[in-house]
Amino acid sequence: MKKKLTMIGAAFVLVIGMAGILSACGGGGSEAQITDAASLAAANQTAQEAVENYHMDMDMDMDMTLKMDGLKEALGTDSMNVPMKMTMSMDSGKETAHADSNTSMSMMGQSMEQPAEMYIDIANGATYTKAEGTETWTKTETDSSMTEMMNSVTEMSADILEKAKFAETEEGYTLTLDAGELGEAIKEMNLFSSYSEAGMDMKEFNITEGQIIYTFYKDSALIKKIDMQGLNIQAKGEMQGTAIDMQVKLTDTMDYSQYGEIDPKAYAIPADVTSAK
Repeated sequence: MKKKLTMIGAAFVLVIGMAGILSACGGGGSEAQITDAASLAAANQTAQEAVENYHMDMDMDMDMTLKMDGLKEALGTDSMNVPMKMTMSMDSGKETAHADSNTSMSMMGQSMEQPAEMYIDIANGATYTKAEGTETWTKTETDSSMTEMMNSVTEMSADILEKAKFAETEEGYTLTLDAGELGEAIKEMNLFSSYSEAGMDMKEFNITEGQIIYTFYKDSALIKKIDMQGLNIQAKGEMQGTAIDMQVKLTDTMDYSQYGEIDPKAYAIPADVTSAK
């Protein structure tokens, strides 16, 4: 039973980690003239640095098929399919964030749904989580990809930005990256650090289908929406010496609003939360 639970836990970590990595490709602004992807990224960075907080709503639909050494021995099957849906509402400052989430997933014929509340200590790389129905906060080490995703368009190389499709409308600006460019951007920005910290070594990573579209507000160049459409992701690696082979199909939408309008009390971490072990 212990080994079976370990496999399930590993699958959940991979799903959340993949969401974090893909989410981490998003953006920073200014009043400079915007004519292409590079000038938009620069304007976004300037605007983002001046903003103290923001609100984000996420709606994610993910279907993962996982193969691991020892899976058949533990579960009686060569592969495990894990469909998952997750919604999240988050208020974030530069050092801390607060979020409410609801995750539903199916595994080995069993369905589960788990609402949860969490505080994120961005500065110190820690997340405090309390599942609905419990009174205890659980502290885990975490990377800050979910809260730093606002900045990483500015970290893309000139080569990647040149490949992005730039467009201007009356309402704002858009940048579109197709599957290949998105995969290269993820590798280039070394967004696998969260996997390494969790004992996972991703040796292969490819996005074979889909695209990601960034939408920016016209007046501020701040990110308005990140829309991941029909991504098909293939990855191989090792977790604590165990070979992992997974395929993920992902659709994810993140909407950003209320820049600089959030009361800092909404995302400050209470003392009784940080006392969690």
